[in-house]
Amino acid sequence: MQIHNIIKEHGYISVHDFIKIANEEYYASNPVFGKDGDFITAPEISQIFGELIGLWGISEIEQLKGNAQAIALIELGAGRGTLMSDALRIIRQFPSIYNKIEVHIIENSEQLISLQKNALDGHNCHWHKDINNLPEMPSIFIANEFFDALPIEQLVYKNNEWKQRIITSKENELSFNLGDTACQNLL
Repeated sequence: MQIHNIIKEHGYISVHDFIKIANEEYYASNPVFGKDGDFITAPEISQIFGELIGLWGISEIEQLKGNAQAIALIELGAGRGTLMSDALRIIRQFPSIYNKIEVHIIENSEQLISLQKNALDGHNCHWHKDINNLPEMPSIFIANEFFDALPIEQLVYKNNEWKQRIITSKENELSFNLGDTACQNLL
């Protein structure tokens, strides 16, 4: 409903704002992952995916050859915590590496944080709302399907100028259109 109100007030909503609002409402109120959700991701199908990420992390950390006292393993949007749990199961088998790791999860959804804390119980984990408070240390970032849902601006080059793709509504039917003015400020 918030999207329709913005369109009524301004005549349109940007693709960026549409995705942002839709994500906030969708992920905050629905069980979206797994068999009972709307979609399933690789970590939810098989533990092998997360275990392979764990093995890759071990390989990357070993390349540091002991030069790092601590390493941050950071996951952006960890869903239910399945991928990180599977990765840590493998990494834990290598105590010299596991003991160097600090796990940091970037997550906005309180519902998902609760699920992640349950899945990652017993590990050295820290939660953050954004990347601004991450520790300054060697880091490995994991972002499985995270970038797929990020709000973006869409631009279209037409008649020798860039136009912003917008979403409008006619009789409560949403549709894509182009903004009326050039949008050099978004480039």
